[in-house]
Amino acid sequence: MDSDCGPGGYCSPSMETCYSTNPEAVVEGRNYGGPNPYYCHTASDLCINDSDCAPLDAGTVTNPMTYTPCAYNVQNSRWECTQFTCGLP
Repeated sequence: MDSDCGPGGYCSPSMETCYSTNPEAVVEGRNYGGPNPYYCHTASDLCINDSDCAPLDAGTVTNPMTYTPCAYNVQNSRWECTQFTCGLP
């Protein structure tokens, strides 16, 4: 809940994994699958939305299995642009 993040704070679900069995590499939580964990946003975040994250190497990667969303990094305790490579089994 947003109220868990303090006054004026808010939280969002973070992508954790990809479905490796999906030939179109649908990202978990986007079209189907279980719920993703929610994390609070803070002033330390490096991104807020997926649109804040440029494709890897400024778009030179043509692999459709590579996805760069804004996801929560548990080790750094902040939201960051994170590369996920989803593939076939």
